[in-house]
This record gives sequence, C-alpha cells and structure tokens, in this order.
Amino acid sequence: MDLASLPEGLRDPRKQFEFVFKDSPYGLVLQDSSTRIIAANPAASDILGLDLDAIQGRDSYDGRWRTIREDGSSYPPEAHPAALCLRVGSSVRGNVMGIWNEAESRFRWAVLDAFPYFGEGESAPSLALVWIGDITERVEARREARRQTDRFGSLFANMTEGVALHEVVFDGEGRYVDYRILDVNPSYPAQVGISREDAIGKLGSELYGTEPAPYLDEFCGVAVRQEPYQFETYFPPLDKHFVISVAPLGAKGFATIFFDVSERKRVEAERERLLAELERKNKELESIVYVASHDLRSPLVNIQGFGSRLEKDCARLASLAAEGPSEELRALAQERIPRSLEFIRASGAKMDKLIAGLLRLSRTGRAELAMENLDVGAIVASILRSMAFQIEKAGAGIEIGLLPPCRGDPDQISAVFANLVDNALKYRDPARGLSIRIAGERRGPQVEYRVEDTGRGIASEHIEKVWELFHRLDPQDGAGGEGLGLTLVRRIVDRHGGRAWAESRLGEGSVFKIILPAAEAKNG
Repeated sequence: MDLASLPEGLRDPRKQFEFVFKDSPYGLVLQDSSTRIIAANPAASDILGLDLDAIQGRDSYDGRWRTIREDGSSYPPEAHPAALCLRVGSSVRGNVMGIWNEAESRFRWAVLDAFPYFGEGESAPSLALVWIGDITERVEARREARRQTDRFGSLFANMTEGVALHEVVFDGEGRYVDYRILDVNPSYPAQVGISREDAIGKLGSELYGTEPAPYLDEFCGVAVRQEPYQFETYFPPLDKHFVISVAPLGAKGFATIFFDVSERKRVEAERERLLAELERKNKELESIVYVASHDLRSPLVNIQGFGSRLEKDCARLASLAAEGPSEELRALAQERIPRSLEFIRASGAKMDKLIAGLLRLSRTGRAELAMENLDVGAIVASILRSMAFQIEKAGAGIEIGLLPPCRGDPDQISAVFANLVDNALKYRDPARGLSIRIAGERRGPQVEYRVEDTGRGIASEHIEKVWELFHRLDPQDGAGGEGLGLTLVRRIVDRHGGRAWAESRLGEGSVFKIILPAAEAKNG
C-alpha cells in the first residue's frame, strides 16, 4: 500500500483500522480468547439491537444470546463462529444464523465469518474478528418461498381437481415443440384416466398419441408469455368436459388444473333439451289447433254440405218415384246421390287419417322409453328386408356405410330409420334413378347418422317446414302419406336427447341427419 497517497490522518495503521471498523456497513465484532466481546462497531449494534456499551462484555457462552438456525432450531453457543474460530485456530465462514434484535423484538438474519488473530509467538489465537453481514431480506424471502412451496405441495397433494406439472420442450432454434409431464397429484388419474406411472416423464405427444401434443399452443404459450390461461374442452376418452386452467411454473414450465364440469354441462344440456321440448310442444299444440280448426273442419264442411244435398236429393227422389220413371229420377239415383256419398266417404276417411295420425303422435310422446344399446346396422338391415318390395318397385340402389351403435328405445329408433327410408322412396325423382346411402359416425358421446338420397330435393323455404305436423310439400303429387313421418322422426329423436335436421337442394337430393346418444361402454 502506498501510504503517501493516503490522507495524513489515515497513514497510521491504527487510524486505518479505526476508520474501517467504525464506518463499515457490515457488523464487526472483536472477541478475545474466551469469546468475550471487547469491541463492536455501530453496524453490529444495529444488527443486535443493543447499545455498544451493552454489547461489550458479553461472550458466546453466557446464555444471553438468542440465536437460531434457518430451520428454527437453537444455535448452540459452542457452534458460534467466534468460538469455533478460536478453538480450531482457523477462519470459519458462511455461517447463517438468526440473531434476536432486542430493539425490534424480532430475529435479524446474518451470515457470519470469523477470522483468528495470532499474537507474536502465540500458538493459539488471542482474538477473533467476526464479520456480520445482514441478509434478513434474503433469508426471509427464501423462507417465504419455502413456505409457499410447502403450501403448494400440500395444495397439490390434496386438491380434488387433477393437477399436472410440465416442462416445455424446445427445439434447437428455441421453438416449443412438445411438453413433458413432471408430476401429477393423486386426483389426476381419476380425473384424466391416466395413471401416475404412465404419465410422469412422458412427452405430451407420446402420452396422448397425437402429433403435435394436445393443446400445445394453449399450454406452452402460457410458459412463454408467463400469462395464465383458461379454456373449456371436451375429452373424448373419458366422455368428460373440463375447464383447464394453465399457470406458468418458472421460466420454462406450466401447471394444468383440470376442473370436471361434466355435470354442469349435463344440466345445461338437459335444460336446453327441456326448453327445446317445450318449444316443440308449443309448436305442436299450434299445429294441432290448426288441424282441428282447418284440416278437420274442411272435410267436416264437405260432409255437412253433401249431407244436406243428399237429404234434398233423397226427398226429391221419393217425389219422382211416385210420378214414375224419368231422366231426372235416373240422374238422381245413378249420379248425384252416389257422388254425394263418395264425397262424404272420402271426407270421413280423411278425418279418420288425421285423427289416427294425432293418436300416433300422442302415443309416441307418451310411450315410456326402454333404453338399451342398439346395433343400428342390424336394425337398418331388418328395415330394408321388410321394405324390399317398395325398394325394388322404386328401382332404388341402397348403400350401407359404417353404423356405430347407439343407445335408445329399439322400437322407436327402428321407426326413425323406417320413416327416413320411406320418405326417400316416396319423394324420388322419376326422371333419374334413386340412390340411398345410410351411414353414421361417432362424435364424442353421440353418433351422427345420415340418410342421403338422390330424390327431388327440398326448396330452402321448405327445409324446416317438412318437420311440421301433417305438412306435405305438394298434396297433389301422388306420393301418398299423411305428412306425419318426419314429425314422428323429430319427436322420437328429441325424446332421446338428440337432434334431427335436413340439408337439401331442389332437384339434387336431400340429406337427413340425426344425432343420438352413443352406446354405453360395457363394464368389465
């Protein structure tokens, strides 16, 4: 050291020591060979919360110090750095301890280094200089982080929701390409259907068998952006709906929490079904009122009108019979009266069909459903065998695709497909051949079936009206029927919690689609 470059007041080594000792931001304590404190600086006084006069004279063994380790256990006096330093004759560094601060009534955390001083010719140190660095903020932050970790660990283990911890997998250019499952909580297997052993350590693409891994952007984006994200999804393997919360976990990780909302979705779907059922019943009631006021009234007016005419003709017939044969008598007996009777009979038959249709619709709505898993392929095959004559007469080609099983009432589901096939046969286009294709596809907890034909097609303004009670696109087209088949189809499908609709273009054909519950998996 170039003493000449120092201010004159610091050229004396003792002055230098005094300057450093007094003004150091770190606590400095001198302890003699019995660990008695013989000097301390102001920084040490602040850390200990004691006046300098109160510090001097204390030693590491006198029991007046309250010191603890980070785990909360007591720090024994003999383990104090000053005591160790003086005992072993070498420096002791890096000891962390909590020192009770009298003035603040709390522990201050400090790291202590002790350095021995050997007097001339001494084999044992006569003094120990103890350096005390205040690390209270650092230790308390570390302890809080540990408490949070412990709290998270307890929460992680005890949450009823399934929780998984992941790390993001990056390629050589820093782009995320997958994620790895690091750990899952005890609820995860029951919620997600994957055992802990099968999950831990697996890549998402490997675990779920998809490329890329499911929800790759939703999951890894959270770790990259360090912003939580939540979304709702359907998980087909378990037939469950989840709300998945994704939270960042460090710089390159994330946690997923699976909230099972299947029951909520079921209640919502049931509510929607009931509202749709109520709306359908209101429309049906309107249709029945219309039938009663119009369709039933029309034949009744005919019966009344021709009945009155018949009554008059019969009276005239009796009068003419008394006068003897005549052309008028012949016309009454052979033409007018038979024609009136024919109109009355036809009107009565029409009323009978309308009333029978209403009864069929009523029975369909009231019949108790006998739900079971159904082999739809076998049902359709049986229907086609029973309609073989009509199919042959229409010259129709039938194609059967995959028909996954569904769950429903066998008689009513059979009626659905029978009515759809019958509808396709009735409304074929006479100018070209008829082809009918029947197929289905599993869609999560449901199955969508399609009955596609190359018939006349339906104009867009009639696409929804075809489902209405007794609706006929063209009552004079000679196709027959009472306009009830598609109404029954929709009612049956609605009762099964499904949906029925049509897609069509006039002159090109139609596709009738229905959605029904998928067959339930058999236990065992």
